[in-house]
Amino acid sequence: MLEHLLLAISDHAWAYNQTEHQYIYIDPNIDKVLGVTPDDLKTDKKAWYKNIHPADRKQMVSTSLGLKLDEQVELYYRVKLGDTTKWLYEKKLRFADKETGNNIVLGVIKDVSDKHSTNFHIKNALGDFSILFDKNISPMWIYELPSLRILKVNAAAVEHYGYTEEQFLSLTIRDIRPKIDLAKFNEYIFRKGSTRKALPASNRGGIWKHLNSRGELIYAEITGYEIKYNNTTCRIVVATDVTERVLFEQERDGVKQMDASE
Repeated sequence: MLEHLLLAISDHAWAYNQTEHQYIYIDPNIDKVLGVTPDDLKTDKKAWYKNIHPADRKQMVSTSLGLKLDEQVELYYRVKLGDTTKWLYEKKLRFADKETGNNIVLGVIKDVSDKHSTNFHIKNALGDFSILFDKNISPMWIYELPSLRILKVNAAAVEHYGYTEEQFLSLTIRDIRPKIDLAKFNEYIFRKGSTRKALPASNRGGIWKHLNSRGELIYAEITGYEIKYNNTTCRIVVATDVTERVLFEQERDGVKQMDASE
């Protein structure tokens, strides 16, 4: 019965019996989103993570392994298939089968990387103000909650950061930050409620370190605003470059400290 139900689902579904350590069902076309076949998954359980973007793999694995009974999670992650990066949305549910008592994990995967559909909905959400986004002289982007993936960038962001539009759309807002700052950033977004869709409608995020495509440091003062499109919560970010100001203040404070020590 379960297999027939899963076959009727248009997205890519799978079901795994954790008690007996075997798949009950795997969508025959799952290779279209994961790049691995059902046979690959049955013979090598680690094949599941083979093509997942390295930046997303750790969180994906830890969230999946930590799934509790009668709990469901929503995951957003990237997979690299050849030269193409896909964004996937996956909902997982763990439950006990009433007849056997076995623990079952059920997953449904959807490809959500359709750029044209995303831009269409965002344009409708911005309405008459879209030109203020596209033509703004300040770098701007729109990212999705809770995945934090970047959905749209303006020309100023492309020029200032050096990433192509395509590269930007394969990133999350975590990816443009130095690795040394990620713990601080993760704590900030958790405290602010970003991944729980609880961030205030508008807020000043302060000054953060960003990296351009050449790995050079940019100090950006961040202001964010909430928008909705297609029943999805997103945020528009204005990233004002304040690098010169920050470096000047650092140099000035350094001189003051030297003077005080003399």
